[in-house]
Amino acid sequence: MGKVVSIHLAAKAGQAMQEVAAATLVAAKGLAGDRYFGRNPKMNVTLVQEEFLAEAAEEIGVSYRPGMSRRNITVRGVALNELIGRRFSIGEAELEGVSLCEPCRNMERSIGSGAMAALPGRCGIRARIVRGGIVRKDDEIINNS
Repeated sequence: MGKVVSIHLAAKAGQAMQEVAAATLVAAKGLAGDRYFGRNPKMNVTLVQEEFLAEAAEEIGVSYRPGMSRRNITVRGVALNELIGRRFSIGEAELEGVSLCEPCRNMERSIGSGAMAALPGRCGIRARIVRGGIVRKDDEIINNS
């Protein structure tokens, strides 16, 4: 299917996202060390497709860089929008796609002017962590549905 390109966390609101080689996903909590850990038991992690970010960056004339979307996990080669309502595995963890993410002002500040207009429907998904575990860069994404 697809694979993990990068993993990003921010310990505090407004802080720059830090790339990590691996993250511990905790069921119904989120990514250990992330500012949103434990805040919403139904939506614990955000994922985005690298292909969409690269397209949007080109459309608005900025250079693509990992972490620019402020999503936790960037993937390649998988249609994330099709995972809404489905379970999928990444590394040791099992997730369920919950909803689409919409562009926001924080993302616009991070990516550049025009990002909100360029990204509707291409901004990634929110997922619930069903079974926790370690997720690493280059892990495969497997659709369990």
